[in-house]
Amino acid sequence: MDTERKFNPKRVKEQREDRIAFMSDAYDKLRRLVTELAEKTEELDAMLPELEKLQEYVESGRWLQDFEADERGEVPLEVNRSVLSEDGLYDLLSDLNELYGAFEGILEKSQ
Repeated sequence: MDTERKFNPKRVKEQREDRIAFMSDAYDKLRRLVTELAEKTEELDAMLPELEKLQEYVESGRWLQDFEADERGEVPLEVNRSVLSEDGLYDLLSDLNELYGAFEGILEKSQ
């Protein structure tokens, strides 16, 4: 029995086409993702002044003062008080730090 594989030009063509199709799919997915991330990165960059104000708000103790005032019913119900949820702002700032770390890790892996 002949155990050597014979050259099959048709199979080489199929392998090439499969490879090109796979790589093209990967390219297309990555291209879309990078475009979306670039847009979101620009949005996040534009929000940095607000982020700094939120960090200062927490660090200055004013957040706690406002939270306590809300607990006492001193903040009208028609005022948007989403920032005063007990863990919301802390979680947002923590999530942003984790996101920065994740991007750093991704960048290190890709180099």
